Amino acid sequence: MNKKLDTALILASCGFKVYPLTAGTKIPVKGMHGEHDATSDKATIMNWFEIDSSYNLALNLQASGLAVIDLDYHGNGINGVKNYSQYLMDHGNTYMDSLKTYTELTPRGGIHIFYNLNHDIGNKDIQLMPGVELLTGKVVIDTSYI
Repeated sequence: MNKKLDTALILASCGFKVYPLTAGTKIPVKGMHGEHDATSDKATIMNWFEIDSSYNLALNLQASGLAVIDLDYHGNGINGVKNYSQYLMDHGNTYMDSLKTYTELTPRGGIHIFYNLNHDIGNKDIQLMPGVELLTGKVVIDTSYI
């Protein structure tokens, strides 16, 4: 059983575009073009993981019609989880309900909150506040909790 492959196939069956990264990194596999090679083709995905079952998994957000609020906490005094939570308490959460979407923990104590987009807003990484980014290009999927 390979959780990364299983996750990749589930995401692909939902129409999301995935691609492999070098094991333990955010670096595209040598000879590939990262998010530009993202696919939902089951045979291609299975072939990638036959080549190296330890690949990391990433998602092309733009091609998949998704955006991610990325809350980082790297121990440098900037706590995106705290900053975003405080923002929601101060301003409300009327325009998006973060409890009604897929959310994942990241290996370094952060959070990814996924949203479907109703139109393409391009490939962007926008710093919203310290430790909080809006991602619409690509994101690494953490399968360690699955």
